Amino acid sequence: MQDVRRLTLPQLCVSIMFLALLVTTANVASGTGLSVAKRKALDGILDAAMRNGPYPGLGVAVEINGTVVYARSMGFADLQSGTPFARDTCFPIGSITKSFTALATLQLVAQGKLSLDEPVGNYVKDLPKPIQGVAIRHLLNHTSGILNYTDQPGFPIESQSDLESAQVLQFVADKPLQFKPGTRFYYSNTDSYLLGLVIEQVSGLSYANYIQKHVLDPFGMKHTHYADFRDVVAHRSRGYTQGIPPQPFAGAAQYTASVAFSAGALQSTVDDLLKYRKGVFDSAATGADVRRLVVQTDSMTDGTLVYYALGSLIVRDFAGHRKISHSGVIAGSGAHYAYYPDDHLTIIVAGNMENPRIPPYSIERTLARVLLNIPGADTHSVQPTAGELAAFAGEFDVQPFQFETDRMGFVAKDGRLYMRYGADDSGAPLSELAYQGKGRFFLSPDTEHMFRFDTNSEPAHRIEIEYFDGHFTAQRRDH
Repeated sequence: MQDVRRLTLPQLCVSIMFLALLVTTANVASGTGLSVAKRKALDGILDAAMRNGPYPGLGVAVEINGTVVYARSMGFADLQSGTPFARDTCFPIGSITKSFTALATLQLVAQGKLSLDEPVGNYVKDLPKPIQGVAIRHLLNHTSGILNYTDQPGFPIESQSDLESAQVLQFVADKPLQFKPGTRFYYSNTDSYLLGLVIEQVSGLSYANYIQKHVLDPFGMKHTHYADFRDVVAHRSRGYTQGIPPQPFAGAAQYTASVAFSAGALQSTVDDLLKYRKGVFDSAATGADVRRLVVQTDSMTDGTLVYYALGSLIVRDFAGHRKISHSGVIAGSGAHYAYYPDDHLTIIVAGNMENPRIPPYSIERTLARVLLNIPGADTHSVQPTAGELAAFAGEFDVQPFQFETDRMGFVAKDGRLYMRYGADDSGAPLSELAYQGKGRFFLSPDTEHMFRFDTNSEPAHRIEIEYFDGHFTAQRRDH
């Protein structure tokens, strides 16, 4: 459905582009304790990601104890102009914007201007009835039950015209809540969109002006912007999607900031995201009360922990290391922000490719394995038997944590197992899985995107999934 404009480059330029994709600029601080061996390992991970993603451009920054110990930029921010991806390249951060929105909301909570347990309808008038009674808390941690407006049929997600809030909310206005707030987790852009409206009503400022005045300026983030394709943004990257051979890439669709709004309209740089981490967790600009709320996790009504914190950040462990993170994907670009507070480590990864085979999230985890001395992901694979394939194939419902889809399909074909995000009739593409035995698969070639089927029953009734720093479970539909 996407209307993309294909690049038309002379063949000579295409050849030069392929040769230059691995041209990099490295800026590695000295005397910081990062060994030559680790630097080489990090280089190898990024070289492989560029090839296998593939990516037009990638940017990475690693900070330990407040010092940038490794930074590398690869490929191009703009293929048509030949502009290299660099430390100051400004890229869309997508849903990482949600954490800025949550921070702004929690600032207002700390000032006594908002209450976490008050209904959103107390702050924003004329909301649709199903939405009015949802508490601010449930918007922050995505337990509201409100449908995701960007997933609704007919929503103009690639609109190049500004959308008013009433136009956006009409796509969910007549829909009932999916569940009673607080009983399940469902990742919804509508939650963060509504918080943007709350910020505007309570502060008297536009969302963009509030973020500028109370987040970007205090944190010294001079290269972060609320912007869309019409704005002039210095050193901005262009987003790409898969092209039609022989062209490897095509330009991704443009969008207006009003489409994503407070759920995903910010653009930033790797260095500014490092400043963001410092501003939230190490700066007097963020008070202790706000900092506490940012990482506060609640439980569902049945006692299940919601690891998606009030600060719209995922708070979990990675191989025993406490981790705070969020990904963003929008308009042919992706980014991942990760902070390991006990290790004083921050990793930022950004790339300008839509749905790469190895997303920024997986690149970050692989880099973290090297930096934190965590064993590398198991990459061996074996041939599944026909019986195993039959036991794993089928449709599964994702619950109680739902992200991107409520159903997953697994198809056995030609001796392999394939996965799709969506029902069998959804039209979603199939992706090949690599089998490792004992019910464990990874999404080839992304070794950090993992699936483990319960092998105690035949067919398998349950799957556990590690994806985008989240842990998800799915149950077979016919059981």
